[in-house]
Amino acid sequence: MTNKQRRARDAALDRLLDDLDDQLYTQVVEAVDFARLDAIEQTLVLDLERLIAEGHLPAAPDRGTLNVRAAAMIANALYTVPEDPRRSKHPREDDCELCRMLGTGAFVS
Repeated sequence: MTNKQRRARDAALDRLLDDLDDQLYTQVVEAVDFARLDAIEQTLVLDLERLIAEGHLPAAPDRGTLNVRAAAMIANALYTVPEDPRRSKHPREDDCELCRMLGTGAFVS
C-alpha cells in the first residue's frame, strides 16, 4: 500500500468515525434529562459555596469559577457512567437494578 493510499484510507476511516460519533452523540443526548442535570449542577455550586463559607475549601475568585468546577465534576461523573456496575450486569441476574427498571430478566414473570 502506498502512502497516498494509506492517507486516503485513513481519511475515509476518520470521516466514517466522525459520522458515527455524530450519530452517537444525538442518541446519547436524547437519553439525557438536561433539566435534572442543570438542577444537579446548581445544587453542586451551592454545596461548593457552603463548603467555602464553612472554611473547608479556599475561596474561589468568582462564581464563574465555581460554575466551571461544578461542570467539570459533572463531566467527570458522566465520563465514568460506562463503568457503573449496573450497566455490566448480566440480564439474568436477579440483582440487576437496570433489569428491574426495564422489567426484563429472570425475576420477571
